[in-house]
Amino acid sequence: MYILAPSLLAADFTKLGEQIKETERCGAQFLHIDVMDGIFVPSISFGMPLIESIRPATKQFFDVHLMIVEPERYIQEFVDCGADGITFHLEATKNPQKVIDQIHRLFGIMVIYLISILLKLMRYIIEVKVVEVIGRI
Repeated sequence: MYILAPSLLAADFTKLGEQIKETERCGAQFLHIDVMDGIFVPSISFGMPLIESIRPATKQFFDVHLMIVEPERYIQEFVDCGADGITFHLEATKNPQKVIDQIHRLFGIMVIYLISILLKLMRYIIEVKVVEVIGRI
């Protein structure tokens, strides 16, 4: 099964609401939202205020991808502002199990981004429903 999840980063922010509606009209069920803190990755992107402001504009599933240090500090806040699912990088936290447990409690499912850490992932594979592999084709 394939799920189309257009990335909010690709939007023209002068027409953000319009472009979100266009993704819905084109059949996208998910909206991918990259959250970057400028520490875990060099860029800075969106936070909770943006997600909260666009939540009423669509019924699409908000796939919130945390590229932040210590994601466990903010998981509840991202849920409160409208995230339907949260993904994170194992190497962004000292305690991946804590993050997995938080997400399980809130959503009942777990997705982890796999980036050159397959051996670390094996420890958690039983608890994970989806493993997303990022790469270039």
